[in-house]
Amino acid sequence: MRPRQVENRGIDPQLFDFLCGRWLAPVHKALAVDLAYLGEGKAGMRMKAGHEYSTVRGRLHGGIMSTVLDTAMGWALLSLGYNPMTTDMYMNYLAPVFEDTELAADAHVIHLGNRTAVAEAAMHDDQGRLVATSRATFAIKKIKPRSEL
Repeated sequence: MRPRQVENRGIDPQLFDFLCGRWLAPVHKALAVDLAYLGEGKAGMRMKAGHEYSTVRGRLHGGIMSTVLDTAMGWALLSLGYNPMTTDMYMNYLAPVFEDTELAADAHVIHLGNRTAVAEAAMHDDQGRLVATSRATFAIKKIKPRSEL
């Protein structure tokens, strides 16, 4: 089952369909995160900061923000045909996010090596304000061709 209205921004249609068919992992469903687009080395996610993800002060928990940015960066690598595994990740929390705020996370690959890759991501709120950024290193393996899956 493909997530809602995912935009293909230039990746192979067969890979796009394969990835979209794999989208609904339990964590994505639990966080109500939607895949918005996939491009070559790029991915976008959207979510609403629900009450169930907030702290006692009504702010979105930083771990949720980190999870969404990590996911976006991982999907940017998936769009290139690589299975990623996060090996380290850095976060910058720039502004608080309160309940019921719509968020957009956009990620892109900045380095693709033989065994590791580096990606960056940014999260903006529904007012266009930058609320968090991240950079991560991933161990990568090429996804097997569809005929081998």
